[in-house]
Amino acid sequence: MTITNRRHFLLGASALGLLAIRPAMARDAIDTFQPGDPASEAAHAYAGELAETTHLFGRAGRLIKAGGHIEFDLRCEDRPLTLYVSYSGDAEGGLVDVRIDGELIATQRLGKEKPGGLFEAAYLVPYAYSRGRKKLRLRFNPLPKTRDPAIYGVRLA
Repeated sequence: MTITNRRHFLLGASALGLLAIRPAMARDAIDTFQPGDPASEAAHAYAGELAETTHLFGRAGRLIKAGGHIEFDLRCEDRPLTLYVSYSGDAEGGLVDVRIDGELIATQRLGKEKPGGLFEAAYLVPYAYSRGRKKLRLRFNPLPKTRDPAIYGVRLA
């Protein structure tokens, strides 16, 4: 089997395989944020409402309840970027808006992509968002009347 990109690999990875490749993924990152980890949240100016700490495979995350949100800062570089977000693979029927500095860049539909595990979505960040910038403010909020999403990691590369 040929692996054409990291996302396809992660979608097919076992939980142990996912944990094993996390150090390699972190090397490619400009910045990473670990929701639910107090040190990471403090370092990234985390703020949230109706967002509970949760754990999966020993990894902390945030479960965002209806009407809630999480937001935080990530360091960036003056170049085109990709945002990677690890979601619970069990969520079904959820819709999450992904915003950078208040601007919508994506709406993620959650549909049981990896039951019992995690899956990673990748979003291209328009260069206009990072041009001349040193940090970005990210915000995730579920859309009304959809299932509560759980986010287990965010990486900007």
